[in-house]
Order: sequence, then structure tokens, then C-alpha cells
Amino acid sequence: MKAKRLRSFISILYAVSGCVATTSSGSPRTSSENGHTDKKSPAIILPREQQGTVSAHNENAVLEYLRPALRSVGGSCRLYYSAPCYAEDGDPLPFPALSVQPPAKRKNGVSVVREIFKNDHKVDVATDRSGIITIRIGAPPSELLRTRIPLLTLKPQERYNAIKAIVALTKTKEVEAAERKLGLKEPLVIMGLLEVEPKKGLPHLPSSLRDVTVDQALDVVAKTFKGIVLYGACADPSGERLYFLDFVDVVPLYTSDTR
Repeated sequence: MKAKRLRSFISILYAVSGCVATTSSGSPRTSSENGHTDKKSPAIILPREQQGTVSAHNENAVLEYLRPALRSVGGSCRLYYSAPCYAEDGDPLPFPALSVQPPAKRKNGVSVVREIFKNDHKVDVATDRSGIITIRIGAPPSELLRTRIPLLTLKPQERYNAIKAIVALTKTKEVEAAERKLGLKEPLVIMGLLEVEPKKGLPHLPSSLRDVTVDQALDVVAKTFKGIVLYGACADPSGERLYFLDFVDVVPLYTSDTR
């Protein structure tokens, strides 16, 4: 894809307040000099693949085998995980360490993905009713994902960018009401993204989705952009409950990226 179709930007998503701010210099702002927050402050997550944290290492170890396996079956996947809140390296929703291995070449379909995690009893791999592969690590709560949205209307940029669509979903009045009812919060997220400009012929979501649950809407995002939608959840001993949604590409749609 030609570079002019992409616009690089770094934004801070104030998930709790619903405010989005962008630094004028292109550098992410942080709530302290070292870029970390304490448990009493809105937590900050950097894109894991760009971090040097234990959590980033754990996630990348999975993606090393999962990406090529998913490419052989269309690319889309849902990954759910639960973990204790606040890792020592500052990640508020740390990705767990898993036992993974490269799949055997003779395997195909969902069995390829099962082969990757076959030595880890914490992981369950299945195919849901819509045909999408699901990976569950631990027992993440699903109440929020069952929230039904009568109408989700998407702006042009939200239709062409997976992360922006996910943010729009979490800002619906139905999801915000469910967050309050369930006592859930999103951590503060710093994201460095490539934003795709709307253009005929590029993968995109419809202008609206009607009568869908959060889970169903996220399935549509994963299938449209041929990637992994991650849902992480944690509970802190203090009673705080956090959740985090992210999108990781599998099939390069816009660049020559061959990860």
C-alpha cells in the first residue's frame, strides 16, 4: 500500500473519562517522569509489541507461532485472558506466560492452533458458532461481552481502523452503563498507531451494526481486519476490576509487513 494512505499518530486514550488527547510533538505524555503510574492512578499501557516488558515477551512468544498458524485459516481470532492486575513491570493487565510450541506441519484448521498450546492446561481452543477461532486463557469474566447494543454507528475513520472501531464500541452508552454496573474500568492507554484513511477497496466495517452484543461486534472487527481481538480482564485484591481490548494484525492488509 502506498504510504500516503497511512497517517502515523500517537494518541492517549483516557478510557475512564472518555477523553482522547494527542500530543502536539508526537511524543506520548505520561503521568510521571518514568512513564509509570501507581495503582491509585489511571494505568498506562504501551503497545505490547513495542515494549521491553515481561508481558510483551509473553505475548510475542505466543504471536510468533499464532500468526502463521492463523494465516493458514483466514487470519481472524478472538483471544480472551485473565490475569492478576498490575505486573511488577508496570503493565496493569499483564499477558500471562504460557507454554507454547510450533505446530506440526501436518496439522490444519483449528488443530494447528490447538497444537501450539497443547502443553498448557490453562488454555482452551475452540471454534464458536460464527466459525471464528477462540482462545481462552484462564477464566476471564464475560458479563461485559454479553452487553447488547441496539445500534452502533461508526464514523468513517472508525470503519477503516480496527482500534478506532473498538474504542467507539466501548464508548457506547450501553457499554458505559455496563461498566458502572459491573464495577469495571479501562486503564489509561497510550497507543502509537497507523491510521488508515478511508478509501474504496480497502477492508472496512459497515456504517452501523444493529442489535449486536459486544462479543458479536468484536467478532466482526476480527473477521473484517483479519486479526486477533484480545480481551483481558483482571481483579485486584483492593477490589478494582480492569478490562482491556486490543487488536493485533495477522494478515498484513496495508503494508509489506511479513511478521
